[in-house]
Amino acid sequence: ETLVCGETGPDGTYSLPVVIGSRVDYVNLVYHGHQFHPSSGSKFRAGMAIEDSYYGDNDFMDVEKARVIVDIVGGLCDKRLGTSTVHMKIVGCDWNKVATPQPGDLKTFTQNGPTQIYNNVPAHLLDIQVTDIKNSTGERISLIYNFFQEPQPLVRTIDLRDTNAADVAIEEAEEAENPTNTSKGTVEEDELKVGTADGLANIKEEEERGMELVHFQYDGTLKLEFEVTGDELACTSYSLENDYAGIDSLHVLPYMTGFRITIKPKFEIIAGEVYCDVVDDNLKLRVINGVGIDKNEGSDEFLSEMKEKNEAEADL
Repeated sequence: ETLVCGETGPDGTYSLPVVIGSRVDYVNLVYHGHQFHPSSGSKFRAGMAIEDSYYGDNDFMDVEKARVIVDIVGGLCDKRLGTSTVHMKIVGCDWNKVATPQPGDLKTFTQNGPTQIYNNVPAHLLDIQVTDIKNSTGERISLIYNFFQEPQPLVRTIDLRDTNAADVAIEEAEEAENPTNTSKGTVEEDELKVGTADGLANIKEEEERGMELVHFQYDGTLKLEFEVTGDELACTSYSLENDYAGIDSLHVLPYMTGFRITIKPKFEIIAGEVYCDVVDDNLKLRVINGVGIDKNEGSDEFLSEMKEKNEAEADL
């Protein structure tokens, strides 16, 4: 048996210098451990004899499949946004390409929950985008749609070419975990078993939440809620529009009284429906204290009392 090797070009074509009089029994294509089958219309036949001629159209198709996990969530709370339309295509390939005008029907997927697993997708570089999102009545949620599609589509690219290698690693680890395997009962064997269990969990976590995950997140609009201790005014029943320009809330406190302000940030994802009170650790809020110190009678004693109270609380 004699092996003749070659490399495919950027456009997928290949050429092999096979000696006249030889017989070609098979073509072994090596690409990320993928499986290849003769494509439709391919002229390749196992065992064909090579004579003084040109042998073309011996085409093969990559049939390797993978799975991909798609997150479409609201904020860090992973809230459900609606019913999404998910589009996938191979990078650099016209298959299932979004175009204007669209020459044919696109193959898309409907995703109802925040996370969905898609099996049997091409094990290649994939471009994934959310092409539409609708509420429970079938109406488009414009704010979220515009975030994902305007002024240009938000496209996530993921490399699925080597995810089968991770699957092999999982299978090998699971086989090592199989209770039917024999064991010598030594300390070394026990330590190996513990290490295998931890390794299996780590491999699965890495694959599912790393190698195969595509994440789309819409945060919405950041809103701030204030709570003030000792507030003597019911702000909700008091109109501020005519008295204070640019003021969102009004609070009345007794003079020379300590008070505490609590700021509660939250994201409004869908107004009146979906909110998230989990914010990123890197979020910074700037608070400007405009409460002044006056020189009226008793102010020095008040400040001294507040200082002692703060020091006492700090020692607790």
